[in-house]
Amino acid sequence: MQESTPPLGKLIASDGPLRGIVLGLALLATVGVAILATAIRLLVVDDIWVKIAVVPLIVLIPGLVFRFFVGRLIGALRGRVGVLRRLADHGVILDARLESEDWTRDSEGSRFWTARYSYSYLGQPATVTRSATWSAMKTPHPESLRVLIDPERPADAYVLGSMGSGRSKIGSFLNKIGTLVILLWVAGWAFLFFGGIRDDRWGPVVILGMFVGMPLLWVFSWILSRFVARTR
Repeated sequence: MQESTPPLGKLIASDGPLRGIVLGLALLATVGVAILATAIRLLVVDDIWVKIAVVPLIVLIPGLVFRFFVGRLIGALRGRVGVLRRLADHGVILDARLESEDWTRDSEGSRFWTARYSYSYLGQPATVTRSATWSAMKTPHPESLRVLIDPERPADAYVLGSMGSGRSKIGSFLNKIGTLVILLWVAGWAFLFFGGIRDDRWGPVVILGMFVGMPLLWVFSWILSRFVARTR
């Protein structure tokens, strides 16, 4: 009996690349609101030159940058939703086996432990890669992935789940911690920027969590990843 494909809503809700795009849009929106708030504060300054020269620069230059990045993110959002729609309509579920693991570098030069999985459909081979969330940590990857592919474009793959040993499950747990730390870090800075630092109740808690709790989570993840990497 052929396994049924998940509905489009479920694919959208749990899609990692789509969450990354939405997070990028949220970051741009946060920065945009901060810039507008700064410009509004400067408009009440008595110095006329600040209003004539500084405020237009603060609004114009970031506005051009935002327009460029928002356009790219919106395009990526539409493209990804189109891929997910095709997968939900006529996707095929396959197993992708672990082929290799090695270090890769992102655009900023950070190293990430990356796994390469291979699969084929009607004789057409394709691969999917999966990188650890933490940089410079050798977190184990699953031995195989359950992927949903587009028969017309087998390279378009959606990871439904994974199968592996206890080591790989620990690696997945560490990756989830890394994602949580990123989200909390961004949310913490947004909270502090928009006046949270003056909140006597939550301000100290957020600061303590960002500059003490999150580094401790990194240390815990690093120690656990080193232990797991030495265990076979």
